[in-house]
Amino acid sequence: MGPHRTAAAHTACGTHRVGRPEKHPRREIVDAIRYVVDTGCKWRALPADFPPRRTVWGFMARWAAAGIVGQIRDQLAGRIRRELGKVPRAVATVIDSQSVKAAPTVGKDTRGYDAGKKINGRKRHLVVDTRGLPLLGMVTPADLHDAAAARTAHPALRDLDHLGSHHPHDQTPGPERCHPQLDKKARAGQLSPPPPRR
Repeated sequence: MGPHRTAAAHTACGTHRVGRPEKHPRREIVDAIRYVVDTGCKWRALPADFPPRRTVWGFMARWAAAGIVGQIRDQLAGRIRRELGKVPRAVATVIDSQSVKAAPTVGKDTRGYDAGKKINGRKRHLVVDTRGLPLLGMVTPADLHDAAAARTAHPALRDLDHLGSHHPHDQTPGPERCHPQLDKKARAGQLSPPPPRR
């Protein structure tokens, strides 16, 4: 892990040395995030025995913006591959996609028409290794073909520790260059917040 990634990890996960101590242990925060991911529940439906949903979401948003979530994914995938007797980094990948109908509030600049599936909306692309371990996920307008998505994902897959960083002479667009409107909020950590309290 490079020094700039280490600094990002410290910024996202580090505990401040001054001020009041944290009210909720980090393990409980992680358990709450895993619960939402595993069950697919709404933030409002987070059980009361977890920390408050706004607290959990705040940690998740900061960690995602700093790349911590991706680092955890890559470390776990590398460990599984080593246990299977393979090299930590995948040398062969598979890409697949699914078109999803977009809500009326989704702007035209981030949606498209998939003629094959007859769906007007967005398409989610998932890149996995030969064991099915996820390597990269992208969301694009539905009219983007898988071949074009693969060319877009290729530079990022060359170095999973630096997703989105490209060689200055590489003219292949990266995920954030291909559809900046979709990726801008994710890179800034502006994920959809939990609904307001009623």
